[in-house]
Amino acid sequence: MNRNDWLNGCSMDYFSRLTALCKPCILVSVPGQGGNMEKKFFLAFFLCALLLNAHPPKSIDLGYDGETAALSVKVLHHVSNQDKHYIAKISVYAGEELLAEKTYERQETAGAQEEIFLFVDRPLQQGEAVTVVAYCSISGQKSVELEWK
Repeated sequence: MNRNDWLNGCSMDYFSRLTALCKPCILVSVPGQGGNMEKKFFLAFFLCALLLNAHPPKSIDLGYDGETAALSVKVLHHVSNQDKHYIAKISVYAGEELLAEKTYERQETAGAQEEIFLFVDRPLQQGEAVTVVAYCSISGQKSVELEWK
């Protein structure tokens, strides 16, 4: 597999972000080096991926207040740069039904993203389970289920 075949198989969104963060590393790959170019590109790409330290959210803390129909969500996700590596989306499901979703352009703090979802029009019923999924902007996701009693 050559570099172009590999690039065509990549998600351009992910690859674009990785390229923007790793331009100095990718420049190590000098055209005209024959077969070594692919090896240098792969090595530079691998080193950049390690430097990014991409990881999924560590944990999700949930709480539901039945009186106000408010679901509080705290996603623990420690990052060094809140603008480039952050919680991109939090989704709330009841079974297969999407109840609420919020997207973000950056993470609130270097340690976590917090959100409060109000379910005034459709409060959770006792015994109903909700699943909250948090998505990292670079890699991975974490989900947690809460059954309101």
